[in-house]
Amino acid sequence: MSHFLNQFEVFFDQFTIPSLSKTALEAIACGCKVISWKGPVTHPEEIIKTTTSRL
Repeated sequence: MSHFLNQFEVFFDQFTIPSLSKTALEAIACGCKVISWKGPVTHPEEIIKTTTSRL
């Protein structure tokens, strides 16, 4: 999993649990920035553009 996650800078975690998922914790351990998203995704390209412009 670390070989896969190391390819990315940002990991979007979309789970309904109140805390981070196990996958999000693995992403953090690999050095990714984690964004927890609890709402619906209607236009994912807008979320990515808006979020990454703020990093």
